[in-house]
Amino acid sequence: MPLFQAGFIWDDDTLVTQNPLVLSTNGIYKCWISLDCPDYIPLTLSSFWIEWRLWKGTATGFHITNMIIHLLTCVGIAFIFAKLNWKGGWIAAILYAVHPVNVESVAWISQRKNVLCFLFTLLSIYCFVSAHQKNHPPIYSIIFFLCSLLCKAASIMLPIWLLFLLYFHFKQPVQRSFFQIFPLLILSAIFSVVTLFFQYGNAMEHEIVRSDSMIERLMFVFQAFLFYLSKAIFPNNLCFVYAIQTDDIAMILGFCIFWGFTYFLYRTRNHRYATPAILAFSFYVLNLLPVIGFFDIYFMRFSWVADHWQSLSLMGITSISGAYLGVKLNEPSTTKKIMALSVTALLVGLLALKTNHQCKLYKTERLLWENTLQCNSNSILPHDRMALIAVENKQYDLAEHHLKTSISIDANNWEAHMNLGNLYRRTKRYEQAKQQYLAALSINPKRPEIHINFGNLNIMTGQYDHALIDYQNALTYGAENAYVHYQLGMVYIQKKIVEKALYHFQKAIDWDSNFVPAYFYAGKLLTDIRPFDAIRHLEICIQKKHFRKQAHYLLGKIYAKLCRCRQAIFHFKKAGKFFETDQLSNCGCMNE
Repeated sequence: MPLFQAGFIWDDDTLVTQNPLVLSTNGIYKCWISLDCPDYIPLTLSSFWIEWRLWKGTATGFHITNMIIHLLTCVGIAFIFAKLNWKGGWIAAILYAVHPVNVESVAWISQRKNVLCFLFTLLSIYCFVSAHQKNHPPIYSIIFFLCSLLCKAASIMLPIWLLFLLYFHFKQPVQRSFFQIFPLLILSAIFSVVTLFFQYGNAMEHEIVRSDSMIERLMFVFQAFLFYLSKAIFPNNLCFVYAIQTDDIAMILGFCIFWGFTYFLYRTRNHRYATPAILAFSFYVLNLLPVIGFFDIYFMRFSWVADHWQSLSLMGITSISGAYLGVKLNEPSTTKKIMALSVTALLVGLLALKTNHQCKLYKTERLLWENTLQCNSNSILPHDRMALIAVENKQYDLAEHHLKTSISIDANNWEAHMNLGNLYRRTKRYEQAKQQYLAALSINPKRPEIHINFGNLNIMTGQYDHALIDYQNALTYGAENAYVHYQLGMVYIQKKIVEKALYHFQKAIDWDSNFVPAYFYAGKLLTDIRPFDAIRHLEICIQKKHFRKQAHYLLGKIYAKLCRCRQAIFHFKKAGKFFETDQLSNCGCMNE
């Protein structure tokens, strides 16, 4: 499958390949207590941590895992249909499995949080139904619901849907149902608050994502509903970043379709096949509510709609289709059976072909952004990412073109200003770089990344006092990590303040035990004042296979001063350096 050849794309660096919680040896428990992530998704991060130990920087393993989880989720749909004694469970499962809208969730490694959340959500539903049928407390359902929330809070509307399930399918009074789902409601409320805290405090972090009023958002809800429904039924022209603007006609049409279908379901609620349709449609609508625009999500900076936000809801649409076709397949009429079977085969075939095409777009990040620009050339995100890809390939003119285009689309795009500053810094146009950093800071003065890059520029131009202020600002605005502490250590080396340099190198090591440059420069500074601590730091450099020759040379000098001649000679030879003959002679070592 094309998906197995796909690589890492945007956001995969933040959550996987450059995530300290995934890379560090103690990240498996730190991810449960860290407040530094864009979202609280410790179970998802734990899965990344485990997989990083299995296949490191190879994306294929992560993609295979996502595929397996997705297929298990589809099996879960069929099992829930069987548990509720509904027809067409396997049809609903297959339609969901091959639906192209799901490609974004499955092919994008960062959306592991989606596919894991969906699997645990279905496990929670299955266990809830099973417990209810046996008149048992829904203990396992609560546990699986908690697991889904720990992967991503996309399932927070599940308790409300379970109320619908108990009322419409099991004909249970609302009051009794409320007490039954009360523990799940408590979990949903808690994780709603936690998610808002992380989104507004970390993910958006001083960003203005949307400036429209609540009334305007309420009106847009029906346009978004119409958009998502159209992509669910006719999944054509799918795009990673959609170009969507408020449209009065679309709002009115969406309003009419929503309330029209709701009224139709109400009028036909006593029909023997109405219950699956009501529950499937309510599942679709309820799970769209958190992402339809009432609350800000960081990705809304680029687009107010996205395929991966619809994936969980999509089960409702495929379930309606599956239930209808399942009923027709069980009709006594052979003609109806053949028609239903033909429609099912046609749907599966068409959806599978479209899904195969969508998967190919994830083979490389460049291919994905090129496709995105074809369907939405006015999006800043693909221009920003294409610029970074061009820089990696040393296509600096192309990178500059994309960044300037991005700024022309959105003059307040601080990230494009910052990246343009980075480009000018790389090409030694220091004054232009400074102007871009200042422009970025004027738009968003509290983004630590801008201060870090400005600090890097000031180090390159020898303005160490300014660099010191920049890195301290980065710490103030939340970027307390190994790299910032390391850079502060390097500034203090230039200012010849050894103790403060050592302090920050140690802080860098505390944040990331694999940050080898901090070990090396700390060892270098400790050579004359605390030689045994220096030995410990330098041996770690050799063990981790970075700065090996330099570390061997410094160890040779330390052991020579300690008159441990054989060790000194060994390390000098490893470093490919001449012996420190004077010191070795003083110790009487040269005759050894």
